[in-house]
Amino acid sequence: WIECTRQCSQWNILGEIAKVKGSQHPSLLLDSSWRTGDWNTMKDVLSQADKIMADGSSHLVSLYRGYLALQQDEDSGPEGPVELYWKQATTNALRQWRKLPRIVSNIHVPLLQFAQQATELHESQSIQRNLLPNRVAQNGSKIDIKATLKAWKNRPPVVSDDIAHWNDIFSWRQHYHQKITEVYSTLETGQSGLTDPSTEHQIALTQQNALIGHQASAATMITYASLARKHGLSAIAQEWLARVHTLPSVPMPDCHKKLKEQIKAHLLPPASQQDILAALDVIEGINMRIMSKPEHKSDILSHKAHIFAMLGRSEEAMKSFSEAIQTSDNVPGAWALWGQYCDELFQNEVDKASQEKISPMDRCNIYKTNLCHAESAIACYLQACSKQKDDTKVRKYISRILWLLTFDTMDESLSKCLEKLYTCVATDKWLEWVPQLLAGLGSKEAQVFHAILQTIGRVHPQALYFPIRNVYLTVRGEYTEIMARHKSLIEFNKSLPDGDPAKKEIPDQPQELQRKRPRMAWCTKLLNVLRELHPTMLSALESIIETLGYMKDAWYDEVLHKLYTAIHMCEREAFEIDHRQDVLNVKISPQIYKYITGIMNHLNTVTANSRSRDASKQTTIKQRFEADFDFSNNQGKKLHKVLKTLKCWVKMLDKTQSSNSKSYIEERCSFLSKFCSSSADVYLIGEYLNPKAHYVKISRFLPKIETIRKHSLAARRLFIRGSNGKVYPYLMVNTSSHVKRARSEERLLQLMRMFNKSLVLRKESSRRNLQWCVPKVVAVAPGSRLIEDNVSNISILEVYKWYCKNRTPEMEVDAPIAYYYEQLGHMQNDGSVLNRIALNNIYHYIQTNILPPTVLLDWAKKTYPDPTMFWNFRQQITRQTALDCLAQFALFLSSLKPEHIYITQ
Repeated sequence: WIECTRQCSQWNILGEIAKVKGSQHPSLLLDSSWRTGDWNTMKDVLSQADKIMADGSSHLVSLYRGYLALQQDEDSGPEGPVELYWKQATTNALRQWRKLPRIVSNIHVPLLQFAQQATELHESQSIQRNLLPNRVAQNGSKIDIKATLKAWKNRPPVVSDDIAHWNDIFSWRQHYHQKITEVYSTLETGQSGLTDPSTEHQIALTQQNALIGHQASAATMITYASLARKHGLSAIAQEWLARVHTLPSVPMPDCHKKLKEQIKAHLLPPASQQDILAALDVIEGINMRIMSKPEHKSDILSHKAHIFAMLGRSEEAMKSFSEAIQTSDNVPGAWALWGQYCDELFQNEVDKASQEKISPMDRCNIYKTNLCHAESAIACYLQACSKQKDDTKVRKYISRILWLLTFDTMDESLSKCLEKLYTCVATDKWLEWVPQLLAGLGSKEAQVFHAILQTIGRVHPQALYFPIRNVYLTVRGEYTEIMARHKSLIEFNKSLPDGDPAKKEIPDQPQELQRKRPRMAWCTKLLNVLRELHPTMLSALESIIETLGYMKDAWYDEVLHKLYTAIHMCEREAFEIDHRQDVLNVKISPQIYKYITGIMNHLNTVTANSRSRDASKQTTIKQRFEADFDFSNNQGKKLHKVLKTLKCWVKMLDKTQSSNSKSYIEERCSFLSKFCSSSADVYLIGEYLNPKAHYVKISRFLPKIETIRKHSLAARRLFIRGSNGKVYPYLMVNTSSHVKRARSEERLLQLMRMFNKSLVLRKESSRRNLQWCVPKVVAVAPGSRLIEDNVSNISILEVYKWYCKNRTPEMEVDAPIAYYYEQLGHMQNDGSVLNRIALNNIYHYIQTNILPPTVLLDWAKKTYPDPTMFWNFRQQITRQTALDCLAQFALFLSSLKPEHIYITQ
């Protein structure tokens, strides 16, 4: 209860409790006394502080003694007691810091917060010296005081900060704001009896200086109320805002902020009808004539319209929105609230139409009838984007615009609205939405999307070139495939005799091309525009992509990937319940047979087309593979035998891959070896996926290339040195076998990046530093992509392999599975009954003797022998696993395999 009351800043109540039970809560009495200004009580407690305070709080005691010394007007000079207490406090705090772990974590936060309090104590000395009688009348003292107050104002809280800490900071500032006002008011009283003209001017200046404390106090109260509102503490926010009324003079900008915070505090969700009416009463009580700036009037009127909308008073809401924009059209919040209201009107009709049992034609007519609301919402959102500086809010508005465009009709009224106003939005704001804009080139909004993409390409050509080139090549490949399929259909149709019922009239062009042609035409136009505007950069990018293509997988890499896939298919088949009773005689399924036959055909193709020095080796491997997988007899088709043979082949090709794990860039890509920053201004791959103020350029490509197995694929790791001197590793990965899945993964990573930017703004997630680890992934071609890498990454599968290698004796990686099949075979030969008890015994033996549950724990203890590092690792992996589980549940993702979960060491 005491901690809750602390968070609610109810120090008067805590002070009374501490006085009743002073011996039990000495620190509580000390905390409450200085916040409420009870300096005599504070002095009594501090006189016994060394006896009653807990160990480790000596830095706080010294700080509080400094507070008391300043409030009792003791010497604040360089050699005074205040300076002495400040030095003691900082020294003791540093001693406490040295006792803590060297990795900064949440346990360091109290000392970091104390550092701010000590800093402001030291700055308060400067204010105290300038308020002395011999300096207060000088002009320089006022300048120094204003500089200190400005420094305090420029240290605003962030949403993840502890509100109790900021209550301490603001409470101390309030004491000094009052002292500034009292000193200047006393000076004014002493000058009021004089009638000399020069003295009257001095009195006017003194009166003006006396307002400095009031103005700073008002800004402090409003800032603290805003933080309380963001923490969901509406009552505390309104309490602090009510204190602003006690001040005799408040600047107009602060008045506007105060009113805005008061309205938001009332409307804090879940807002009841009473809260909404209370917010409306606040607005009705405002005298609009005293607001000098039209932007302030417009902002208040837009909030009034928003409240009318919440109350269901549609006509009054529209009138207030119109009045707000007429007063000033330069307020992003007013445009956003109006757009949100029009958006809700349209969405309500859409929801009603989707719930009613009506025909699709009637539903479309409802959409057309209410399309004016969607058009108004798009116009308002675009105006808000043009004036809004907060990227998070702009992202929200653009997402709503793209959603509303899906309801556009044949007259394209929504697209025309976007085409008129998209230029008012800064080009950087569209960068995150390039994939969605490219996807829209095949829809009726293609013309306006093409115009937006062309605008992006003029300013950021590299942000557009990779995705537009990939889309173009993908569509062209689909176009060629459709034409080939259609041509073969025509030839087959001609070969049929006349009168055959299967013979049909086939058009010269398939209907599928009607969707492909426009998109390919728009992509061609965009590529031509980019080549005209940025020929040097585009030429360099094309050469980089072309030379990266030479880093494609070796023949054994692709075969190895196919063998791994075949093993997964066999194991999935073997683990089926129907096959447990006859595990030694189960034969491979037709799908596995077809897949292994496909591997043989692939080896035949590789051998036939090979012109390298490995041709003889490839021929030998092909012959051995055909001999090992001879399916002419029934024994060769048995599942356990096929699985064992596949694993032998994987081991052999793994050794081949390991022996060729390193090469040099001069051997593969001569252009990359000669490329440097003077060749062209090319930015790091994927830099534009996170729009920011400054982008890192490619300085040069480092000579070493490594071949590794990552993300279940063989990959080439290359290293790029950036213009900032850092080295950035990237993986060149072949995705030709799963192109559609690769594009889905890229869209998912885009969503994760947007989620991360929202998590930073939330109190609890920001406080825990919760963020998804999202690498940069750029598709340089339909079948290949570059992935940002981290050399220190290790997968859970590699941790398991580490355990197998370091075990005595060394264990095979597939030992648990082999033991499982071995026991099933023994039970089948012995004629034993396979039941749940037998399976549990097998599982228990595997967990006890082969694969204990402590594998990851043992690896972590060996990798992080220091307790601090181990604790931080355990905390971080727990949080990230929780986030990944949340993503899997909310987004219906497939569960991650051990080879897909990476730990950054």
